[in-house]
Amino acid sequence: ETLMLTLSAPTAGASIGSGPATGTITNDDATAISIGDVSQFEGTAGAATPGATAFRFPVTLSHPSELPVSVQFSTADQSATAPVDYAATSGNVSFAPGSQTTEVVVEVVADGQFEIDETFLVQLSNPTPAQATLLRATATGTIRNDEALAVRADAPRALLLLALLAMASGIVVLR
Repeated sequence: ETLMLTLSAPTAGASIGSGPATGTITNDDATAISIGDVSQFEGTAGAATPGATAFRFPVTLSHPSELPVSVQFSTADQSATAPVDYAATSGNVSFAPGSQTTEVVVEVVADGQFEIDETFLVQLSNPTPAQATLLRATATGTIRNDEALAVRADAPRALLLLALLAMASGIVVLR
């Protein structure tokens, strides 16, 4: 933005040495980018790809920007590993001027096997323009198990003990 200033009518013997002055207002208001965690079952309901579930990570700006804002993202293994548990992905997400929300979508593989909950990361980097900063740059995706562990009632004691411990979480079916 520009600003024009004109001085006139000096008093007490003062004089004005030059005419109007023009100033430029630089937009230096910083906006901070954050990404939120996601925790959900790996089930297939609503999947874009058969056998996969979309994990939608919310990405937000602390306040709207007058300029377009973008940030790079990439996934990283933790206890979940690509491509067995999720589809590794990377790219850019953008915010149109005035908007504050977008999302990063990661497809999680629904495998039908009983397993412990697993996690992976989504990391943000390289925000643009320079006024954009990273407030929360890493989110955790928790893939919650939704398969039951079937254990026969006449199974060995160690297996029954494991099944009883798992029953507390509601993931065991005794037959």
